[in-house]
Formats: sequence, C-alpha cells, structure tokens
Amino acid sequence: MRLAAALILKVGSIFRAGKVTTGCNMEGYGAGSAATAAALTDLRGGSAAQTAKAMVLAISPTIGVPCTPRVVTRGLCATHIGSAILGGNLASNLVLKTTLPVDIDIDVMIAMAARIHREAAPPITAVNTKYLKPYFKKREQVEALLAPGLAHQDAAAGDAVLAEARGEMRAMMAICRPLTQTMGEVVVGGSSIAVGSPTNMARIAHALKRGRISKIEIELTKDLYSRRAINVPAILMGAVYGSHTSDGEMYAKVMDMPEVRAIDISLTELDTPEVQRIRITADEASVWLDSRNRGGARVAIVAAEPSREAALEAARTLGIQIVG
Repeated sequence: MRLAAALILKVGSIFRAGKVTTGCNMEGYGAGSAATAAALTDLRGGSAAQTAKAMVLAISPTIGVPCTPRVVTRGLCATHIGSAILGGNLASNLVLKTTLPVDIDIDVMIAMAARIHREAAPPITAVNTKYLKPYFKKREQVEALLAPGLAHQDAAAGDAVLAEARGEMRAMMAICRPLTQTMGEVVVGGSSIAVGSPTNMARIAHALKRGRISKIEIELTKDLYSRRAINVPAILMGAVYGSHTSDGEMYAKVMDMPEVRAIDISLTELDTPEVQRIRITADEASVWLDSRNRGGARVAIVAAEPSREAALEAARTLGIQIVG
C-alpha cells in the first residue's frame, strides 16, 4: 500500500511539472488516470513493465482534454476525476488480464502529453471561451466595476453564440443518417479515419479503372502516412479488388497476393493536412483521385480523372458517403 501511495504521489508530481497552462489532461484527468493505473497495477501484483503499460493506456484518452471553467460546468472536476478512476482501472485490467500489445514507451507518452498540453491549450481555450463565456459566473460587485454597457454587450454576445450553435447543430443534424442507419461502416484496422476513408477512396478508384493494373501511387498526409502499416493494406485491397472496408480476410492476406506483388507500388508522404490521393495505372483506363480524409469512412472528393462527376457517381453506386 505504501508503494502504491508513493506511485500516486510521484506520478502526480511529474504531471504537475509538465503543466504550464490550462488543461485537465495534465491535471485531475490525465494525472489521475495515470496514477490510478499505476497504483492499481502495483496493488494487483503487476510488474514495473506492466505498470508502465497500464499508464500508457490510461493516458491515451486524456491527451489534449481542456479544462472547461468550473464555474460553467460545476461537476466538471468530479466527472474528470471519476473518469480518471474508471479509465485507470480499465487500463490496469487490460494489461493484467489480456494480451493486448502496448508498445509505446511511458516516457514518450508523458512527454507527448505535456507537449500537446502546451501547444494545444491556446487554440482550444480560444474556442472554449468563445462558446462558454456567456455562461461564466457573474458577481454583481465585480460587474459594477466595468464600464457602462459592457454587461449588456456580454448578454448580446450570449444570444449570438446560442444562435450560432443552433445553426451548427442543425447543419450536423441535416447530414445525420436515419435512426435505422446510424452506425457507420465496419472498418478493419481499427480506425475509420486512418483506414476507412483511404480504403473507400481506393474503392472509388477501383470502380473507375479498366483492365490490368501495372502501377499504384499512393499519397498520404503526415498522420495517415505514419499509420501506413494499417492503411496501406486496406488501400491496396480496395484498389486492386474493390474490397469493402470490413473485409478482414482480404486485409490479412492482400500484401502477399501474387497479383498485388506484381504491381509497382509507391507511397509518398505529404505535408498538406487531410490529403489522400491515389493513381492507378491500368492498360485500358487509368484513374487519379484527389480526396480529403473524413471520419466515419467518409470521403471528400476534390478532383479526379477521368472526372470528378464520374468519381461521385461511383461513390453513390458503392454506397460511400461523400462530404465536403
């Protein structure tokens, strides 16, 4: 028990050293998740290596989480700390009771969390303040110190924020699927963004190409490129065979398929965010698709050869959701 208590204190002190601005990812939520995972793993007889792995898993969902002002959401700290306890417990059990691989070094995870905390807090806080400022707690004695009219401006700003939020919600509701089709596509590889969207891009290209494929050129933005181990097999199964995002059997074997191994395949990293492109060279009709990555296995088509209209029609035929 003493060691567990020491772990909690030490983990907390590390996160405190890394906290330089607002953000619960380096406070009750992030530090609490890591400390809970460490203490419970130790109390349950886990090794030092298992303790570190549990901390890695526990930290993951907390990265970049802001601190909404307590005066806005009065139960904020309770929900964050409660979530930290639940997440830390889950992380500990996953490490101790499953074979889930955890390869990330704990030093890398904490250092990344602290760096994201420093760099993400300013833009997150700006958005946070814009939407929630009208709800900030007021004190009459303090408001009396303001120049005349400023309080009225805050009230008017609150009405504008509410109207804007209503409009944004209605826009999201307008593209929501009906209740009978709320679930998105099943995606192999574990990510609708990293795998689902690039795969559907490739499926559209497959539908437009004609003849035997001799070359495939794939261009991916940095974050997609870094996850190439999970998305390139899916892109190839979509481009060569037109396989659905849920085809786990093909996903597992596509890199070893003779037809795929005979194709000249290139992979390029791009600096532009969200970009995913594919060019398929075939002996009858080649295809080029310039698209943008969207969550939920959705795709935004920017340009295409033979035409963007043909690509949009292929997507409709395949049942792939196209967004802006």
